[in-house]
Amino acid sequence: MRPFKILAILLLLSVSCTGFAQKVKIKNGSVLVNDTEVYKVSDEGGITTFSTVSGKEFMSVISTSYQEASAASKTAVSGRFPATRTSFVKTATFLQNGEKIYTDMSDKKLITAFYTAGVMDSEGTIDKEKLTAFVNKHNNVNLKYKLVN
Repeated sequence: MRPFKILAILLLLSVSCTGFAQKVKIKNGSVLVNDTEVYKVSDEGGITTFSTVSGKEFMSVISTSYQEASAASKTAVSGRFPATRTSFVKTATFLQNGEKIYTDMSDKKLITAFYTAGVMDSEGTIDKEKLTAFVNKHNNVNLKYKLVN
């Protein structure tokens, strides 16, 4: 009987934790969190720019590709091992102060992390301490060196 109670408690805890998850979507030039527009997004010439709903730009993201040695996996078409694979580095620049982070996260994961960290309030004001903590947490300096070939 005891294992059943423990299993039931764990199941209830896991269900309740998923209820607090935020659903972030990037759709039609908007970033939606739980179907509420929180940011605008535009993509022009390979530069993705995020702005507040009122139009104040706060972050631009440039995606750069690089080639690296491929892991040993065969391609479906030729059955051979490809020599290289293409990977991407995103350079996110915060327009208010010029700070940059280098990451391999997708735009959706990046803006989700930004929103979850609470870096910006609803008026578009960025909290400098939270931004510094966000940069320290998500910046992958090793990816910066992949850009210099």
